[in-house]
Amino acid sequence: MENLTPSENRALAYKLGAWSCVILMAYSLATILVVTLIGGPPQSVDECFSMLKENRINGLLRLDILTMFVMPFYYVLFYTLYTSLKNANVTLSRLSTLFIFAGVTIFLSAPSVFSYLRLSDGYWQATSEIIQSQFHAAAESILASDIWNGTGSRISGLLIQTGAVILSILMLRSSSFTKLTAYIGILTHGLDLLHIIIGFFMPALANGLMGAAGVLYLLWFPLITISLFKLSKST
Repeated sequence: MENLTPSENRALAYKLGAWSCVILMAYSLATILVVTLIGGPPQSVDECFSMLKENRINGLLRLDILTMFVMPFYYVLFYTLYTSLKNANVTLSRLSTLFIFAGVTIFLSAPSVFSYLRLSDGYWQATSEIIQSQFHAAAESILASDIWNGTGSRISGLLIQTGAVILSILMLRSSSFTKLTAYIGILTHGLDLLHIIIGFFMPALANGLMGAAGVLYLLWFPLITISLFKLSKST
Protein backbone atom coordinates (compact mmCIF):
# COMPACT_ATOMS: atom_id res chain seq x y z
CA MET A 1 0.00 0.00 0.00
CA GLU A 2 2.92 2.35 0.66
CA ASN A 3 3.89 2.26 -3.03
CA LEU A 4 0.50 3.41 -4.31
CA THR A 5 0.32 6.80 -5.96
CA PRO A 6 -2.13 9.41 -4.62
CA SER A 7 -4.54 8.69 -7.48
CA GLU A 8 -4.33 4.94 -6.79
CA ASN A 9 -5.06 5.57 -3.12
CA ARG A 10 -8.13 7.60 -4.06
CA ALA A 11 -9.27 4.86 -6.43
CA LEU A 12 -8.87 2.30 -3.63
CA ALA A 13 -10.86 4.51 -1.26
CA TYR A 14 -13.67 4.80 -3.81
CA LYS A 15 -13.75 1.02 -4.26
CA LEU A 16 -13.87 0.45 -0.50
CA GLY A 17 -16.67 2.98 -0.22
CA ALA A 18 -18.59 1.32 -3.03
CA TRP A 19 -18.30 -2.14 -1.47
CA SER A 20 -19.30 -0.70 1.91
CA CYS A 21 -22.38 0.64 0.18
CA VAL A 22 -23.14 -2.80 -1.24
CA ILE A 23 -22.91 -4.28 2.27
CA LEU A 24 -25.21 -1.56 3.64
CA MET A 25 -27.69 -2.21 0.82
CA ALA A 26 -27.71 -5.94 1.59
CA TYR A 27 -28.18 -5.11 5.27
CA SER A 28 -31.17 -2.89 4.47
CA LEU A 29 -32.82 -5.71 2.52
CA ALA A 30 -32.06 -8.18 5.30
CA THR A 31 -33.58 -5.84 7.89
CA ILE A 32 -36.79 -5.55 5.89
CA LEU A 33 -37.00 -9.35 5.69
CA VAL A 34 -36.34 -9.74 9.42
CA VAL A 35 -39.04 -7.24 10.38
CA THR A 36 -41.51 -8.75 7.89
CA LEU A 37 -40.91 -12.44 8.58
CA ILE A 38 -39.74 -12.50 12.22
CA GLY A 39 -40.77 -9.22 13.80
CA GLY A 40 -39.42 -5.89 14.98
CA PRO A 41 -37.69 -4.93 18.23
CA PRO A 42 -39.39 -6.11 21.44
CA GLN A 43 -41.58 -3.63 23.25
CA SER A 44 -40.94 -4.90 26.76
CA VAL A 45 -38.30 -6.66 28.83
CA ASP A 46 -40.53 -9.72 29.28
CA GLU A 47 -40.94 -10.03 25.51
CA CYS A 48 -37.19 -9.63 25.04
CA PHE A 49 -36.29 -12.31 27.58
CA SER A 50 -38.92 -14.72 26.25
CA MET A 51 -37.89 -14.47 22.62
CA LEU A 52 -34.20 -14.98 23.48
CA LYS A 53 -35.11 -18.09 25.44
CA GLU A 54 -37.45 -19.55 22.81
CA ASN A 55 -35.32 -18.89 19.73
CA ARG A 56 -31.95 -17.30 20.32
CA ILE A 57 -31.17 -16.61 16.66
CA ASN A 58 -34.53 -14.97 15.96
CA GLY A 59 -34.18 -12.99 19.17
CA LEU A 60 -30.74 -11.70 18.22
CA LEU A 61 -32.02 -10.70 14.77
CA ARG A 62 -34.98 -8.84 16.26
CA LEU A 63 -32.60 -7.08 18.63
CA ASP A 64 -30.73 -5.73 15.59
CA ILE A 65 -27.49 -7.66 15.97
CA LEU A 66 -26.84 -7.06 12.24
CA THR A 67 -26.85 -3.31 12.82
CA MET A 68 -24.02 -3.48 15.34
CA PHE A 69 -21.75 -5.23 12.83
CA VAL A 70 -22.77 -3.16 9.80
CA MET A 71 -22.78 0.37 11.25
CA PRO A 72 -18.93 0.68 11.18
CA PHE A 73 -19.14 0.59 7.38
CA TYR A 74 -20.69 4.06 7.63
CA TYR A 75 -17.23 5.33 8.54
CA VAL A 76 -15.84 3.97 5.28
CA LEU A 77 -18.72 5.12 3.10
CA PHE A 78 -18.92 8.67 4.38
CA TYR A 79 -15.17 9.13 4.46
CA THR A 80 -15.23 8.22 0.78
CA LEU A 81 -18.06 10.68 0.13
CA TYR A 82 -16.06 13.36 1.96
CA THR A 83 -13.06 12.61 -0.26
CA SER A 84 -15.14 13.04 -3.39
CA LEU A 85 -17.02 16.16 -2.21
CA LYS A 86 -14.41 18.21 -0.34
CA ASN A 87 -13.65 20.23 -3.47
CA ALA A 88 -17.29 21.37 -3.58
CA ASN A 89 -17.01 22.96 -0.13
CA VAL A 90 -14.25 21.79 2.16
CA THR A 91 -15.71 23.37 5.33
CA LEU A 92 -19.20 21.93 4.96
CA SER A 93 -17.92 18.54 3.85
CA ARG A 94 -15.61 18.30 6.88
CA LEU A 95 -18.29 19.47 9.29
CA SER A 96 -20.92 17.08 7.96
CA THR A 97 -18.48 14.15 8.05
CA LEU A 98 -17.60 14.99 11.66
CA PHE A 99 -21.33 14.98 12.47
CA ILE A 100 -21.72 11.55 10.91
CA PHE A 101 -18.63 10.05 12.56
CA ALA A 102 -19.71 11.39 15.95
CA GLY A 103 -23.23 10.03 15.44
CA VAL A 104 -22.02 6.55 14.48
CA THR A 105 -19.67 6.46 17.48
CA ILE A 106 -22.45 7.48 19.89
CA PHE A 107 -24.75 4.88 18.38
CA LEU A 108 -22.22 2.05 18.72
CA SER A 109 -21.57 2.98 22.36
CA ALA A 110 -25.25 2.72 23.33
CA PRO A 111 -26.55 -0.39 25.13
CA SER A 112 -27.69 -2.95 22.59
CA VAL A 113 -28.24 -6.62 21.85
CA PHE A 114 -25.24 -7.82 23.86
CA SER A 115 -26.50 -6.15 27.04
CA TYR A 116 -29.89 -7.82 26.67
CA LEU A 117 -28.29 -11.17 25.93
CA ARG A 118 -26.20 -11.07 29.12
CA LEU A 119 -29.17 -10.05 31.27
CA SER A 120 -31.49 -12.62 29.68
CA ASP A 121 -29.08 -15.46 30.35
CA GLY A 122 -28.70 -14.29 33.94
CA TYR A 123 -32.46 -14.00 34.37
CA TRP A 124 -33.22 -17.54 33.24
CA GLN A 125 -30.30 -19.01 35.19
CA ALA A 126 -31.26 -17.23 38.42
CA THR A 127 -32.14 -19.50 41.33
CA SER A 128 -34.55 -17.15 43.09
CA GLU A 129 -37.21 -14.58 42.24
CA ILE A 130 -35.19 -11.86 43.99
CA ILE A 131 -32.23 -12.39 41.67
CA GLN A 132 -34.56 -12.56 38.66
CA SER A 133 -36.12 -9.24 39.67
CA GLN A 134 -32.65 -7.68 39.79
CA PHE A 135 -31.89 -8.80 36.24
CA HIS A 136 -35.33 -7.61 35.14
CA ALA A 137 -34.78 -4.16 36.70
CA ALA A 138 -31.38 -3.89 35.04
CA ALA A 139 -32.96 -4.72 31.67
CA GLU A 140 -35.63 -2.05 32.22
CA SER A 141 -32.89 0.56 32.58
CA ILE A 142 -31.24 -0.75 29.40
CA LEU A 143 -34.58 -0.52 27.56
CA ALA A 144 -34.80 3.18 28.40
CA SER A 145 -31.32 3.91 27.03
CA ASP A 146 -30.81 1.43 24.20
CA ILE A 147 -30.29 2.03 20.46
CA TRP A 148 -34.03 2.57 19.90
CA ASN A 149 -35.16 4.56 22.93
CA GLY A 150 -32.18 6.29 24.51
CA THR A 151 -31.20 9.94 24.30
CA GLY A 152 -27.87 8.94 22.78
CA SER A 153 -29.54 7.13 19.90
CA ARG A 154 -31.76 10.15 19.15
CA ILE A 155 -28.77 12.51 19.16
CA SER A 156 -26.86 9.99 17.07
CA GLY A 157 -29.62 9.92 14.48
CA LEU A 158 -29.85 13.71 14.35
CA LEU A 159 -26.10 14.01 13.77
CA ILE A 160 -25.91 11.29 11.11
CA GLN A 161 -28.92 12.46 9.13
CA THR A 162 -27.97 16.15 9.34
CA GLY A 163 -24.50 15.34 8.01
CA ALA A 164 -25.92 13.12 5.27
CA VAL A 165 -28.36 15.83 4.13
CA ILE A 166 -25.51 18.35 3.88
CA LEU A 167 -23.37 15.96 1.83
CA SER A 168 -26.34 15.24 -0.44
CA ILE A 169 -26.78 18.98 -1.04
CA LEU A 170 -23.06 19.26 -1.88
CA MET A 171 -23.56 16.55 -4.50
CA LEU A 172 -25.59 19.09 -6.48
CA ARG A 173 -22.36 21.10 -6.90
CA SER A 174 -20.23 18.10 -7.84
CA SER A 175 -19.80 16.44 -11.23
CA SER A 176 -19.00 13.15 -9.50
CA PHE A 177 -22.66 12.45 -8.72
CA THR A 178 -25.82 12.77 -10.76
CA LYS A 179 -28.55 15.21 -9.82
CA LEU A 180 -30.83 12.20 -9.27
CA THR A 181 -28.41 10.78 -6.68
CA ALA A 182 -28.28 14.13 -4.91
CA TYR A 183 -32.04 14.64 -4.81
CA ILE A 184 -32.72 11.06 -3.68
CA GLY A 185 -30.13 11.57 -0.93
CA ILE A 186 -31.74 14.81 0.21
CA LEU A 187 -35.18 13.19 0.26
CA THR A 188 -34.02 9.98 1.95
CA HIS A 189 -31.98 11.54 4.72
CA GLY A 190 -34.35 14.48 5.02
CA LEU A 191 -37.26 12.13 5.74
CA ASP A 192 -35.13 10.16 8.19
CA LEU A 193 -34.13 13.39 9.94
CA LEU A 194 -37.74 14.54 10.04
CA HIS A 195 -38.87 11.21 11.48
CA ILE A 196 -36.46 11.63 14.40
CA ILE A 197 -37.64 15.16 15.12
CA ILE A 198 -41.34 14.37 14.79
CA GLY A 199 -40.89 11.19 16.84
CA PHE A 200 -40.71 13.30 20.00
CA PHE A 201 -44.28 14.52 19.43
CA MET A 202 -46.08 12.22 16.94
CA PRO A 203 -44.65 8.69 17.02
CA ALA A 204 -47.20 7.23 14.60
CA LEU A 205 -46.41 9.79 11.90
CA ALA A 206 -42.71 9.37 12.57
CA ASN A 207 -42.96 5.62 11.92
CA GLY A 208 -44.58 6.34 8.55
CA LEU A 209 -41.77 8.69 7.59
CA MET A 210 -39.19 6.13 8.68
CA GLY A 211 -40.85 3.51 6.47
CA ALA A 212 -40.76 5.84 3.47
CA ALA A 213 -37.10 6.65 4.10
CA GLY A 214 -36.32 2.95 4.44
CA VAL A 215 -37.64 2.28 0.93
CA LEU A 216 -35.68 5.20 -0.50
CA TYR A 217 -32.43 3.83 0.98
CA LEU A 218 -32.82 0.88 -1.40
CA LEU A 219 -32.61 3.39 -4.24
CA TRP A 220 -29.95 5.67 -2.76
CA PHE A 221 -27.42 2.95 -1.97
CA PRO A 222 -27.29 1.59 -5.56
CA LEU A 223 -26.93 5.10 -7.00
CA ILE A 224 -24.03 5.86 -4.64
CA THR A 225 -22.43 2.48 -5.42
CA ILE A 226 -22.52 3.15 -9.17
CA SER A 227 -21.06 6.63 -8.73
CA LEU A 228 -18.21 5.42 -6.52
CA PHE A 229 -17.27 2.56 -8.86
CA LYS A 230 -17.19 5.06 -11.73
CA LEU A 231 -14.96 7.36 -9.69
CA SER A 232 -12.59 4.47 -8.89
CA LYS A 233 -12.18 3.77 -12.61
CA SER A 234 -11.77 7.39 -13.69
CA THR A 235 -9.31 8.42 -10.96
